Order: sequence, then structure tokens, then C-alpha cells
Amino acid sequence: MDGRQTQSKAIVAIAVEISNPKSFGRIRLGSVPDVSKESLLPFVDCAIEPGATVHSDGWQAYLTLPERGYEHERAVIVMSHPSRATPPRYLQEKPGRLGITRRAG
Repeated sequence: MDGRQTQSKAIVAIAVEISNPKSFGRIRLGSVPDVSKESLLPFVDCAIEPGATVHSDGWQAYLTLPERGYEHERAVIVMSHPSRATPPRYLQEKPGRLGITRRAG
């Protein structure tokens, strides 16, 4: 699958535990071959306990998470230019703790 211009990039799936009150816990990283549902959902199953709430972007691969026993909250970011993007609320609550980076090129 060639979505998100991944042909020449290493793809890393990331799961971050959001603890109360507003802090981060464990972090899980995993290399996946592509951004398809068949590649991402096994990572989710391995890294996240069933019944947990998964916060994700609007990527269609995550649409079946409720069928797999997860609560699912999507944060779809619509933007005309990357510099104008507003991060989801759960990332805004801890500025400086978790960065979103974008590789140039």
C-alpha cells in the first residue's frame, strides 16, 4: 500500500499510554511494512489491551477497532497547509512532551 507517500520511508507505528491526570505512561514502537489495516491492526493488538480507548487520526485502517474490542476516538485533521494544522486536544494538553514531526522531502 502506497498511502501517505511511504514508498521510501521506514514506517513506525507508535502507541502511547495516556495516564491520568494528563500524563503519558508506556510507549510502544513497532516497525510495520506498510500502512494497511493488515499491517497496523496486529500492532494494535500486540501493544494495546482490549477495552482500552484508542485515539487515532482519520486513517481508514483503524475503522474496525470497535469490532476488535477497543473504544475508538478519531481526530481528523483537515488542513489547507501543514503549518496551519491544529493537533488533537489530547496532544495539546501536554505541550513539549510529545512532538509531531514531519520529514521534509
